[in-house]
Amino acid sequence: LAQSINIQGNNSDEIIAVLQDLPTFCDGYFAITTDGNTRYYAVSTKEEASTWVNSIREGRQSSISRKMGHDGDKPYPKSWEYIDQRGASSYNRKLRIKERIRDIEQKEMEMTGFVGKTGVMPRGYYG
Repeated sequence: LAQSINIQGNNSDEIIAVLQDLPTFCDGYFAITTDGNTRYYAVSTKEEASTWVNSIREGRQSSISRKMGHDGDKPYPKSWEYIDQRGASSYNRKLRIKERIRDIEQKEMEMTGFVGKTGVMPRGYYG
């Protein structure tokens, strides 16, 4: 049976569902959770799953080291900088969307307080 190699914790019901749908030629899989979404990847061997997980962890650690300025004299390809910029842009876009939705929901809640029980907005006194 396939070996589970997790980047982050998984729900056991999800793992059972994945194992049922795993192709017969795949002997391993790994799961990656980002932004609350879990993606499962089937691979041919357990060793290949371990290699993928180790590579991802190493990349994450090198990214953290680079951002902290501890990368030393290691060269960093321009194409990787572009990919980093795209990831940061996508992340910031999602944050802006979530913030905008939160603001809209808060305004809607404030407006429901004005409407009252009658369902009609009260009118001011213009005397």
